[in-house]
Amino acid sequence: MMWLLAVIAVVIIGLGALVASDQFGSMPELVDDVPSPRLPAGDFTGKQVTDLRFAAAPRGYAQHEVDALLARVASQLDGESARTRPVTADEVAASAFHVVTRGYHMGQVDVVLERLGAQLHRLEQDATAQPQEPTDTDTAEGGDEPREETRGHLEPSDAE
Repeated sequence: MMWLLAVIAVVIIGLGALVASDQFGSMPELVDDVPSPRLPAGDFTGKQVTDLRFAAAPRGYAQHEVDALLARVASQLDGESARTRPVTADEVAASAFHVVTRGYHMGQVDVVLERLGAQLHRLEQDATAQPQEPTDTDTAEGGDEPREETRGHLEPSDAE
């Protein structure tokens, strides 16, 4: 009886070694069957950000937290950021969400936020690279002194 158990143990160990040596081929690559969100080829518009849909995952980012950040980014891209605090590229890069059951697919959200962060970074660089030159409407008629701005209307300054 002891010989039989020893032979079975040797056969099991031998089969384990044979399987581990890839004699039967390797396992295929992992297939991700989660649909990817349709992303624009270039920069996002506010409407495209609003229309984004993410797959639900058994454990993912809290949907309301992701939606709140994306709503702020969308309003900023649409030029409506006066109602909300502007979102910076650093804020998008540093954003963190709670992981919950039945949340948004984390990989999809991360890809979108990475692209949005890069887009916001380019917009911030463009805004700082273009100094505001005074235009003809900013100077007093016939002079080089700027006008004073009062209640949103340009008024001649007292120096005239």
